[in-house]
Amino acid sequence: MEPLAELAKHVVSYVQGAKRFPSNKWKAVRVADNPTLVLPSEAALILGEEPSYGIPAFYASREEILPDGVYLLGDDLTQLGPQTSYARLVFVKLRNFFSYDKDDAFDRIKAIKDLEKTLLMEGIGIQDSQFDKQETLLFKHDNFERLNFEAIGDSYINLFKTNSDVDKVAVVFVTVPSFPFVEVKKQAILADKTLEVMTYLGHAPYQCSSCAKKPFCDVVPGLRDLHLARSETK
Repeated sequence: MEPLAELAKHVVSYVQGAKRFPSNKWKAVRVADNPTLVLPSEAALILGEEPSYGIPAFYASREEILPDGVYLLGDDLTQLGPQTSYARLVFVKLRNFFSYDKDDAFDRIKAIKDLEKTLLMEGIGIQDSQFDKQETLLFKHDNFERLNFEAIGDSYINLFKTNSDVDKVAVVFVTVPSFPFVEVKKQAILADKTLEVMTYLGHAPYQCSSCAKKPFCDVVPGLRDLHLARSETK
């Protein structure tokens, strides 16, 4: 099974029991003009001391994984304790993606990913690592009672939809302890990498012996066959 399909299978099976906040008028958290510095000593809540991460998962298939909206699996912010595992998974459906040439497609993926770095939410400090996708959220005491995952998720939806390549956005927050955090993180990172490789293969000739992506095709089921099928149609 493809990494994204495996990821979607895991997450959607859990999300069926999640609370959903659908909306056509996103009520985003106020975006600050400058980065918010939140020190641990002044934080009402810190998410990230236990296994935690924030990962966007991109896909370009016709079928949507989840409808637009914010999904919460577990307790909301004001009900959480300091030692809480946390995950943010953003499923971003792209439009007309494989119609672009290889270099343009890579640039468009990067542009969408880079949007996350520009999100500065008032009263919320975000510390992340691009290397291991670790994400830590620090919430200031001021107005903490008014913050919730719905508003934070709306901010991400607003942000991603400023890019014309983005069709649909579903933001999934997870705080329930029984969620397979480690396994899903591995699947999400692999799915993210697979889209980049598929973008490359969509424009590369079928020559396994000289292809830089051969090691990846060796471990991802169906990727080599997909490349062969696309090469034969050219």
